[in-house]
Amino acid sequence: MKKSIFLMFCLVLCICVTACKKEESKVPDIEEFATQKDKDAAMEKLIGIDEKTFIEKWGEPEVIDGNSLWEVPLDGETKYVCARFENGELVTVRTSDILYLVVTEVNEGWMYCLADFYDYSYDFSHLTTCTMTDVFGNTITPEVGDMYMLEFDGMIMESYPAQLHTPYSFTNTGEVTDEILGDLESGMTDFYNMWE
Repeated sequence: MKKSIFLMFCLVLCICVTACKKEESKVPDIEEFATQKDKDAAMEKLIGIDEKTFIEKWGEPEVIDGNSLWEVPLDGETKYVCARFENGELVTVRTSDILYLVVTEVNEGWMYCLADFYDYSYDFSHLTTCTMTDVFGNTITPEVGDMYMLEFDGMIMESYPAQLHTPYSFTNTGEVTDEILGDLESGMTDFYNMWE
């Protein structure tokens, strides 16, 4: 009787250890994740993994507004993976997006920008607003005509102008020419005239 209980205990223990190892093996390390071609499929496979296993593989994240952020070297541009855990399980995960901004006005902690996912735009139908502080508390001091690469969670609030979620980072990449600067200033004048 004792022998069969002991064997049953050993069997249950083996099943638990195997399940834990299987769970851990589903989580690639950061370097492996960064080299996978289909990031969306790789992230989909992570849903349901427990938080402890994920952290054991990827390390302690920065936790901002309930989101866990890991810095990951992806394709030379995307640097963050943002995950949300509920009840100890991964429920959503996504890589950050890059947005290209041209500053058109700076006003009381906010900047108006022309934004595009593909390249710098000078189209005023792409007018957005964005805070000048990233999620880590770092601030920038932009001027009209500055060009930035902004990294964020990809979420844009539906308003006009559109409003970006607080970014993960800003990278200043230069400034526009004097000719374009004049176009930006007259574009903002037209924007304000439209509301009068």
